[in-house]
Amino acid sequence: MEIQITAIKFETINGKKTGKSFAFKLDPKKMAVYKTEATLRKKIEEYVAMSGVFKSSELKELKYSMKDFLEEWKKQLPIVEAEELAKIEASPNHPESRITPDHITRLGTNEIFVFGSNEHGLHYGGAAKVAYEMFGAIMGQGNGLQGKSYGIDSMSGLSIMGERVKEFCEFAKAHPEKHFLVTPIGCGIAGYSEADVAPLFEICRDLKNVSLPASFWDIIGWPLAKEYGLVSEPNEEGGVMTNKELENLREFCVNRWPEKMGVTHGVEHWDRVAMFGKMLYQEGADKDVIACFAYLHDSERKDNGIDEQHGFRASLFIDTLRDSYLKPLSDEQIATLKKACKMHTVVPRTDDITVNICFDADRMDLLRVGILPVPERMATKRGAELVGNPSYGDNYYKLVEQIKR
Repeated sequence: MEIQITAIKFETINGKKTGKSFAFKLDPKKMAVYKTEATLRKKIEEYVAMSGVFKSSELKELKYSMKDFLEEWKKQLPIVEAEELAKIEASPNHPESRITPDHITRLGTNEIFVFGSNEHGLHYGGAAKVAYEMFGAIMGQGNGLQGKSYGIDSMSGLSIMGERVKEFCEFAKAHPEKHFLVTPIGCGIAGYSEADVAPLFEICRDLKNVSLPASFWDIIGWPLAKEYGLVSEPNEEGGVMTNKELENLREFCVNRWPEKMGVTHGVEHWDRVAMFGKMLYQEGADKDVIACFAYLHDSERKDNGIDEQHGFRASLFIDTLRDSYLKPLSDEQIATLKKACKMHTVVPRTDDITVNICFDADRMDLLRVGILPVPERMATKRGAELVGNPSYGDNYYKLVEQIKR
């Protein structure tokens, strides 16, 4: 919501008081990044100076009419501060993907760093040293929760490690409020291969609050798309798509898809885009828009070659579904969905994180037509990381096979 501010320069000409003014609008919430009124006024004065309406000599004589703006700005200060704190507390590690990042430098408030330890808890090297220096591991404690980390003895043999992994999985199951980031335990100083260790963690496969290294998933099998939970369940405020509503949208799009168009841009592609969208999801994005984009972005294609207008046609088609299959979505969600569909082959990225995730979810499926996506062409940092992984090609084909099953 933008509120008007007016800068006024009073002067007296021929004994008559007059003046000139410059009226403009600013968003109090956006300006609430400036925490003091003095700083805020300085930024507003800089904005007015850049407008060129007043001479430099007049700027210090200006009066500002902005009572309503200041009142709303003060209301927004604690709101913006809370949102900024939530961003700091939010995880940078993409727990929704269930893939442990290669490098972890910060944890979300509910995240636990799971590392390979030893019986005596001597955390002198590898991930154990990181846990000790950064995440609260306790020197002398070999196993279990310690600070924001969890140790698993990986130096006393595979059988012992297997028992400790079982204990860890029971602990993770008993604490669904926490998310556990398992590092490549036992594959460093302990000297075991990923093929030795990964099967020990297969018992964690169904625990959605446990992330594993991509190399472990390669061995034990990646989670099926349905295990990601593609859309939110309905909440008391409404406005989100249920799984059933999304299934209805998918079925509708499948039934109207011309048989002659085949599978290149059809339902198999849509299902993979839906899965990739979930893997790419991050805080602040709209899960419902991302899920709906998967089934609508190519729904108006007329051929499998160059069809530059198909995204535009899809955005128009969305309007026809406003009161039926897309009824749960708000006007803002519809606008974002239309933008994503319309622009997904036009621009590389936007300033909207939801739209960018939609773009990358589609691009991550380029391998179906023999094109390997490159990090430089991705719209999100997470998308660039995933396609930049040397094992991305192998992982992609494994995921495709699991979706088919």
